[in-house]
Amino acid sequence: MTAEGKSQKYLKWTKAERQMIVAKYQQLWQFLEGQERLLLAQLQKLDEEIVRRLSMQISRLSEWIGELEGTCQKPASEFLQGAGDGGPPTRRHTGVRSGMHCTPWMELPAVSDKAQ
Repeated sequence: MTAEGKSQKYLKWTKAERQMIVAKYQQLWQFLEGQERLLLAQLQKLDEEIVRRLSMQISRLSEWIGELEGTCQKPASEFLQGAGDGGPPTRRHTGVRSGMHCTPWMELPAVSDKAQ
């Protein structure tokens, strides 16, 4: 085979390889675009679920805060009515969920930097 023949053969081979590589990359690109769309849709659903759950929790917390505020506004005689049995305060005694106490000096604990 002459040098010209070898050169033509290699040119055809490199052209075919180039076309094959381009086709494979196009297929890969299409696959990745499909995966991107799928994952973004899943992420959107997850975001919506998180927002829905947070909204429910905020609503519940608002209800509990309202209950606590209402209980704290009661006169001491009404607030403590029925608490003379010596047992711990309960919702029946205070009107507050889960035996929580409502006192004016109740404060939230300090948040430390290490808790993060």
